Amino acid sequence: MSVPTTTDVRTADDVGDGGTLSARARAAALLVGVSVTAAIGLVADELLLLAFAPTYAAAALAAAHDRATGRLPNRLVAATAAFGAVAALAIGGADAGIAWLTGALALSLPLLALHLVSPCAMGFGDVKFAAALGGLVGLLGADIGERIADAMVVLTIVSALAVVGSIAMRRPSIALGPWLFVGAVGFVLVGARDGWSL
Repeated sequence: MSVPTTTDVRTADDVGDGGTLSARARAAALLVGVSVTAAIGLVADELLLLAFAPTYAAAALAAAHDRATGRLPNRLVAATAAFGAVAALAIGGADAGIAWLTGALALSLPLLALHLVSPCAMGFGDVKFAAALGGLVGLLGADIGERIADAMVVLTIVSALAVVGSIAMRRPSIALGPWLFVGAVGFVLVGARDGWSL
């Protein structure tokens, strides 16, 4: 029987679920989430956007967990979605809620179609995580057409990052969660300069 080894990102466990994040990795992911929120708030010049801090923190933790273990925990994906939807509704009311839902559907439906065609090619955790992050992307669009276009841009960015990452790491498959996080958050950070629909 082999003895589990500990690294700075992953610790093996005896349950066989692929491991958990180390304390250092959790702290780094939380710092990334809070930093992203602060950066978006500064770029958009909107202090109200700090309400999304728990959303980005949960998303960063989910992405880090996926990177370390190859799994997106349901609790972190659900927290990302719930925190984002509640913050959007609290700040922008029903219109922001519709924008959030539209973005969630626009970003996740293409991945859901791929998952249904080939579950081995796209995990359902990635579909759920795309929905949670898509809600944030949807808040940038002024109308449904713009939200769908934004989601397609994010999916293009994520696909390119994943392919380049796979080639750079010389792996036939990689975790998509971190690339979804980087692509969606990068798009939101750039798009925040032009204003929000909130």
